[in-house]
Amino acid sequence: MLILLLAGASALAIFLFGGLATALGITLRHRDSSAAYRLDAVRDRLVGLCVFDGVPRDNQWLDILYSNVSSVLRKDARKLSPLPEGEKCPPEICALQPDLRDALEHLLRHHKGTFLRMSSHARQQRRIQLEQARSLLHMIEHSGQPHRLPRKWRFVSRLMSVAR
Repeated sequence: MLILLLAGASALAIFLFGGLATALGITLRHRDSSAAYRLDAVRDRLVGLCVFDGVPRDNQWLDILYSNVSSVLRKDARKLSPLPEGEKCPPEICALQPDLRDALEHLLRHHKGTFLRMSSHARQQRRIQLEQARSLLHMIEHSGQPHRLPRKWRFVSRLMSVAR
């Protein structure tokens, strides 16, 4: 009976080690791309604004934000385009800016990657992506659009409004 119990525990340990090795292999292969999912969703919503919500395709805000977000996702080394200053931001795009800020902040905080296994080229691409994300976040915060409160203050202000 003891031998069967020991054999079962050994089989379970081998199975769990195989699961761990599989998860590690997938993480190494995909280089922590999950941190960019939110930014990819924002880019999809920009396309949805054009297709479904009636924002014209030739709108400068839509065009520049889409190309800048795509550049960050592709890890392009090209310089990001500055946001338009003369044209007023459409309300649909202004409503999307807090989500864009959150996605960029999430990417900057959580995109670690598997640094030990990265080649120098992959490290360079990761560095370019993070620099562009910081640059785009800085442009959005200084675009002259209404600023949002930090997350903890939004929660506090919501509690205060309920208390009144």
